[in-house]
Amino acid sequence: MKSLNTSCKSFVCYGELINGANKNAVDARCLLICALVSLGFSEENTAAYLSMTRQGVNKLKNSLKQRCSGSFILATTNQRVSNRIATEIRG
Repeated sequence: MKSLNTSCKSFVCYGELINGANKNAVDARCLLICALVSLGFSEENTAAYLSMTRQGVNKLKNSLKQRCSGSFILATTNQRVSNRIATEIRG
């Protein structure tokens, strides 16, 4: 139980992911949006699922490259997510 509790602290909770304004929450939301769009979800559907405007989704989607250039961890995580989508989900 202790290891589960410790590992959960490193994840962003759902409410914070959707509504949070801190850098980690925004980066996680940006990764989620880009992953959903790459899987074929439209920006309109993604916006509805995340309770955002389509313009907000578009802004975050378009900001991923700039965000990754300023964060090695974000760039690495984005690459890993992209690779998993390409190999495991799309096959």
